[in-house]
Amino acid sequence: MMVGLGAENRLGVMAHGDTYHLYVNGHLIAEANDDSYIGAYRIGYFVRSATENPFTVNFDNMAIWLLDE
Repeated sequence: MMVGLGAENRLGVMAHGDTYHLYVNGHLIAEANDDSYIGAYRIGYFVRSATENPFTVNFDNMAIWLLDE
C-alpha cells in the first residue's frame, strides 16, 4: 500500500452473500461476514481516518461488476 501525499491505491471489495473480501492494490487484506445488507444492488462506501490528522480522499473510476456464481 502506498502512503503519503499524492499516493494512489486501488481498493476492491468482492461480496458473495454475507462474505466480503477486501483488497488493496490487488492483495487480499481481510475477510468479513455481515448479513445486515444482503440484497441486490445495495452499495455504499465510507472513509475515516485512524488518527486525528486531517486528510482528503478522492474517488474516481468506480466500477461495479455483477459476477455469475
